[in-house]
Amino acid sequence: MCCEYHNGILSANFNTLYDLSQKQFAHSSGLHLNSSDWRPYIKPGKAKYFDFLLTGVMRTTTKTKTNNKSYQQAIQFSEYKRAENSLLLLFLRDVPEKEIIEFLATFLYNTRTKCFCTCPAFKFWGFEYILTRKNSVLGPGEYRYPVVRNPYKNGVLCKHLWIIFERLKKKQLQLAEGLVPFYRRAFGVDNLSRFKRYKYKELGARGIKEVFAAAKEDIDWTKNAKIRDIFSTLSNKYLNVPLYHKPKTPQVMDQKTEEKKEKGLEPFMRGINRINKNIIITKYTY
Repeated sequence: MCCEYHNGILSANFNTLYDLSQKQFAHSSGLHLNSSDWRPYIKPGKAKYFDFLLTGVMRTTTKTKTNNKSYQQAIQFSEYKRAENSLLLLFLRDVPEKEIIEFLATFLYNTRTKCFCTCPAFKFWGFEYILTRKNSVLGPGEYRYPVVRNPYKNGVLCKHLWIIFERLKKKQLQLAEGLVPFYRRAFGVDNLSRFKRYKYKELGARGIKEVFAAAKEDIDWTKNAKIRDIFSTLSNKYLNVPLYHKPKTPQVMDQKTEEKKEKGLEPFMRGINRINKNIIITKYTY
């Protein structure tokens, strides 16, 4: 499913907006606003994602050679929070890094995306208005119909966003690969020896089951077949393996240890809480 309804308005994911922009800029026509001939005249900068865990926003800058002006773009993967329970679960079950990266890329590119550009064309040629109508504009939006410059509402992205979407599409695995270390540090699992020492002792089987239930709820909420399929594959491959080996000798837990175990997920929320409280096992309401 490429789109979802939110508050009665159709909302597009990254791949949908990318496909629409490819059709929009498919034909060469000199240096017309919507022409593919603009590609060599626009130089995109490197995407910055150090604050992605706070906002889900990727920021970049493009420079247009024809007028030597720079414009800023912002692309928000709006449902990025719903990937966090699944990522924590994959970390806990020692899923290989490559497969975690593939999961994160699939999730981000197939969920709701919003974008914005500071160039004049974005506003005055109606692209901000068109994205507002699709619930896919980042910011307050534009409600004035482009009656003069784009009365037929052709296209969906300005040429700068089109270039950035092309680059992000080609480098989706690199994008996810760059984000995974940030998530590891946020969850406090970047130190492997400490992580393994506390992984089951403090969290326990009950806590991991709670993470799995929350992750499954988030995956089902997306209503996206690709996301469900990759999560199902990982579940069958890694998540159904027994959490513990049968201990050789009976273990006796004192009351203090039992109380610590009852706290469930709290120990693993320390790292992520430095960024945002209640980020794990979050119930979403709209």
